[in-house]
Amino acid sequence: MINLQYLNKTFGDNKEVQQQILKLFLEQSSDFSNNMQSYSSNLDFENIEKLAHKAKNSFGIIGATEQAEVLQKIESLAEQKDPDNKLPKLILQIIKDNEQILKEVADLCK
Repeated sequence: MINLQYLNKTFGDNKEVQQQILKLFLEQSSDFSNNMQSYSSNLDFENIEKLAHKAKNSFGIIGATEQAEVLQKIESLAEQKDPDNKLPKLILQIIKDNEQILKEVADLCK
């Protein structure tokens, strides 16, 4: 899910900078799943929108572009108060993806 080629293209072969970016992602995304689940359970569209907005940038910087696109959809639907009830499925997907990406990033930071 992480695009290492994107990291290399964006940050060059500077492994120290790449490690800093990955560690920052771990710090910023460790509570993402719990927070998103909580906001979703409470139909807290305002905080879903804010969290998705913040997270899409974090996912994008590590090259997880598919997940950044899903987060863009979540952000947009939350802003509209999810008129077609599409958020639950997208939120489950992004939580699952986040857990997988956290494992990938943790392995790369060893």
